[in-house]
Amino acid sequence: MTDKPSAAFKEMMDKAAREWYFSKLTEHESQIDLALKRHGNAQDDKPRDPDPADPVYAWTFQNLAEFLDANPTMLAGQIEHEDIDKQELAQELQNLQAATRAPWTIELSSIRHETSNFPTADKFFDGKNFVRERLGKALLKFKKFATFEDSGDVYAYDELKGIWKRKGEAIIQEAVQASLKELSMRFHTFEVQDYIKGATRTDRATFETSVQYINLRNGVYDLDTDTLLPHSSNFHFFNVLPLTYDPTAKCPAIDKFLETILPDTDGVSRENDRKAMRQRAGYFLYRGYPIHKASMDLGPGGQGKTTWFNLLLAFIGQENVVSITLQDLETSPFAKASLYGKLGNIYDDLPKKALYSTSVFRMAVGQSPLTARHLYHDFFGFVNHAKFCFSANQLPRTTEDTVAFFRRWNITNYPVYFVDKLTAGMEETPLLRVADKQIIKTLTTPEELSGFLNEALAALKELLRDGHFANDKTTEEIRDTYIRLSDSVAAYIMDRIDLDPEGYEDKKRVYNDYLEYCKGMNYPIVTRGVFTIRFTHEVRVEDYYAREGDTRTYCWRGIRIRTTDKPSLPPKGRPTGPLDPYTEEETE
Repeated sequence: MTDKPSAAFKEMMDKAAREWYFSKLTEHESQIDLALKRHGNAQDDKPRDPDPADPVYAWTFQNLAEFLDANPTMLAGQIEHEDIDKQELAQELQNLQAATRAPWTIELSSIRHETSNFPTADKFFDGKNFVRERLGKALLKFKKFATFEDSGDVYAYDELKGIWKRKGEAIIQEAVQASLKELSMRFHTFEVQDYIKGATRTDRATFETSVQYINLRNGVYDLDTDTLLPHSSNFHFFNVLPLTYDPTAKCPAIDKFLETILPDTDGVSRENDRKAMRQRAGYFLYRGYPIHKASMDLGPGGQGKTTWFNLLLAFIGQENVVSITLQDLETSPFAKASLYGKLGNIYDDLPKKALYSTSVFRMAVGQSPLTARHLYHDFFGFVNHAKFCFSANQLPRTTEDTVAFFRRWNITNYPVYFVDKLTAGMEETPLLRVADKQIIKTLTTPEELSGFLNEALAALKELLRDGHFANDKTTEEIRDTYIRLSDSVAAYIMDRIDLDPEGYEDKKRVYNDYLEYCKGMNYPIVTRGVFTIRFTHEVRVEDYYAREGDTRTYCWRGIRIRTTDKPSLPPKGRPTGPLDPYTEEETE
């Protein structure tokens, strides 16, 4: 690293800072007015060269390093020509920023806005009386706020990321404390917050931006025109994806990974499953829920599900998703509110605890209006667009036996087993592979993610055009799969029990037959007591004592154990009352 940057480098840095500075001014009317007053005649169409003491200009220097990360191609030619690496560039930016820093600052979240033009603390007082309007108006010149009328939540616009954050009250608190310094008291914060809330009241509906726009690090992608637009607060985004749009990027490592976890074997193609995975990724980016599907990935473990979920989190961004179980979604009073403004609800390894209700799940996936609230805030209404994605070793049982529940699932089974190493006598096959412990690093490089973005966008367009996922099944097939994989007793009834009003079976024989069935199908086994409760809950039988001489056998009347292997669907009209109090977790 050189001690002093070259003149060409300084000129390049100054040019870049000015270009970005003017683009930010064009983006924000309040800053345009401020700049016109500082740099020239207010009637001019464009401000003159920025003053290094200008807070926006200094702020540009401070954040230019992050800006370059978000826009890696903007100065690639100059940086390569100067042969300056990223570390040196960041150090020089820090030096330039320090040289132009004004002496008075306010920290708003993680971004420092230089505010040297603010009055001194005593100017916010009239004698000993604090005048909240003065500080409130001064702060509104530097930060955009929006207060939702229904809930009172205060959002602030993050210029660097191009998103609105529900951190307005915290930002105002920091600003008041930094402005008033030793004169700051708690009620000053409340008064300024109250003033800004009144001045920025906003209808929540105005934040329902058109679904065609996708917010990326280097701009706003228009799904309809395949063009990249500049960031603007008028888009009303709550999220920015950690992705850079590059239409030429490819993702060979991710393509290979999908072919590995969902391979074609024994003449059976899994191409539709792989296509559905790309459609899922693209669907997360879409801020609507026209296709009422939640995804469920199944496998006993060690099959790549967690790696796929980690890839999704890197693709969407940890801050853009929540992780709420189906059980908590129905019972937690604040779970619904956490979905608002998020792109996904991703939960790896769903608990197998039984589902006693699924109404909130069906509403959230089905675009029905939801009413929710954050802690200590009023209720508000919204329509969810956070896509639901779960994985499980075993599906949770449910009382629901309705089309509305089963039709909302897109289920994918993972066939490949990954092991740490092959033991004696084992050899690697398409369905048995040695796990790569470092694969997630390979899958989540910026280049791979940009390439996967291109594939996901193409898959999203295909999904919206077709109206269904590539591997979707019929509702009856989903119902059959879900019941079999969530309840071994119900699966046994489906495959091994026939209704016969004149027939009867020994209770011990039925349970022993159930044990053999589960071993053969690799289904979880429940105790005899739990089996009896569930079996009599599912099938209408009567207790019957069969006599053979002096021997009495305890039987169930109304059934026969099937003597063929022909499967059947579960009896229509399964009871939908409360489940028994026992679950697999409590009895196994």
